[in-house]
Amino acid sequence: PTRPGYRGELVVSELNANDTELRGNPYKAMGYRYISAAITLFFCALVMVSIYVWITLFDGKIGIAASICLSASIKIFEVIFRPVAVWTTNLENHRYESDYTDALIWKNVAFESINYYYPFIYIMVFAKFTDAGCPSVGQYGQDCIWALRRSLMITVFILVGCFRVFEVFKLWAVARLKLKLEDWNAETEDGGPPPRAFMEEQAKYSKFEIQDQVETMLQLVLSLGYVVLFGAVAPVVVVIIWAVFVLQLRGSAWLLSHSCRRTFPEDKMGEGAWRRAVELILVLGVVSSALVLVIHGEAFKGTYLLTKITFTFIFVVAAFISWQVLAQEFPEKDQQTQLMLRKRDYVMRTVSKLGYTVSPPMGTQREAENLQRIAGAQFAEVPRLNPAHPGWTAVDTAENQEENEHINVPEDEEGGELHQRIIP
Repeated sequence: PTRPGYRGELVVSELNANDTELRGNPYKAMGYRYISAAITLFFCALVMVSIYVWITLFDGKIGIAASICLSASIKIFEVIFRPVAVWTTNLENHRYESDYTDALIWKNVAFESINYYYPFIYIMVFAKFTDAGCPSVGQYGQDCIWALRRSLMITVFILVGCFRVFEVFKLWAVARLKLKLEDWNAETEDGGPPPRAFMEEQAKYSKFEIQDQVETMLQLVLSLGYVVLFGAVAPVVVVIIWAVFVLQLRGSAWLLSHSCRRTFPEDKMGEGAWRRAVELILVLGVVSSALVLVIHGEAFKGTYLLTKITFTFIFVVAAFISWQVLAQEFPEKDQQTQLMLRKRDYVMRTVSKLGYTVSPPMGTQREAENLQRIAGAQFAEVPRLNPAHPGWTAVDTAENQEENEHINVPEDEEGGELHQRIIP
């Protein structure tokens, strides 16, 4: 169905001339999407500039104060971009809810990936080639790997762990404060507030809309990205992210049941966009692993740039080939299950053809009834599929012979009727 926020003019439908539909201007929508992409890129560039300022401000020294400032900067940019992402997505005027959700997901993934990962990618890849060199870390001196490890541990703990606890507590505290204020204002002469209905209590809770759903899933995807991109350099991040996953899942469940309004039940959307985002992070993880080896590995010190580029290319290609081999040997879905689903789909399509070959008016009524039974998996109620059904013999009697002349039952290779092969 068309999204409620879709904007357009009421025109005659292209599918049915007797009906009307909303239709927006496609050229205007395309122009707004270019503007939306430009705004997202602008914020990404702003984050990159802020990281350069952060490195310069602390004179290349990575400590607790620098990591706290970095965490605060990342969170400030996130809070600023969140309403911008919603506004630009609304500006694009998507017709369907699934397209709207996918566009919102990709904007958040694109910006937050730069916002969360670029500081550490800068330290890992680019800092060594700047005039200032690698950041200094106490007794280790100028060492990019140790600077990356220390900054990662502190920033991830503060950013992903502490801030999530604060967000859950904030929503719970706001809901309880609203309820308490209402109780104080509604106290009766007996000394207590009147009983509150469930819907009245729900009205005081915070909304959990599409943007909130995207934000909840985005925290998990970004946390997984830390493991994929930097887990080989800083293994302790794996333990921290495991704790973050436990906290995020339990905290989100508690939040939805205690501090947010009951969500409207609807079909799940955005799964394809999240899957592609995770696949992109996996690809970036392979590239980052290769770059760590050629930039900081002892074996590549003093080698030519062409040698490093060649090894990176071979490493990435070998990783992709390994993925394909493993996917063939260990498929994601069970082959027997897929075969059973294909068989069921084949039977459904074939049985549907039996109903469509019956001529009206009797055929139309039987078609509607049989298709409704098939959709409900009530195959025993379809006369031509169940020999025990009272209507099984009626289709071959002389009384219904004239009607059966219009029934075009397909035959198998041996000439037998199809229902005899489907139903043993």
